[in-house]
Amino acid sequence: MPPKKKEEKKKDAKEETKNEVEEERELVEKELVIGYLRSKLNRYQEHGDRLQVDVLKLTDDLETQKLNLRDINEFLTNELKARSLTTSALEAKVAELNNLLEEIRKSHEAALAKLRGDKDKDIERLEAIVREHERKARITQDFLDRKEAMETELQNLKDTLARKTKDFEQQMT
Repeated sequence: MPPKKKEEKKKDAKEETKNEVEEERELVEKELVIGYLRSKLNRYQEHGDRLQVDVLKLTDDLETQKLNLRDINEFLTNELKARSLTTSALEAKVAELNNLLEEIRKSHEAALAKLRGDKDKDIERLEAIVREHERKARITQDFLDRKEAMETELQNLKDTLARKTKDFEQQMT
């Protein structure tokens, strides 16, 4: 049986060699996996570091934007207050001018009504004067017409008298 022992030893040595090779292979695989995981971890850490830097930059940008927005908001609030005051003053001025305009309109309407009344009275007075002048003109025209008729009649009578006087003188001679 001694040869068996050698064979067994060989088998054991082979198995041991196989086991060692397998262990070594497993160890290499584990080292590869560990190396891969370490490189992956390094990439993630680098990515995390970049993200932290980006977060810091974004936080700074956010704070800057907040400050800018606060300044803008303050400016616009002040501008709104100023414009509100200006608008209120202008609205008060508009109301005052509207009241003044209404008062002026009423006074002008009253003055216009008075002028119209005065004008109507003047027109009536002048129309009465015109009617009186027209009446006097008709009377004068009637008088002139009668005067002309009377003068014509007088002339006719004078002519008749002169003829009759001539006829009478001729008869007497």
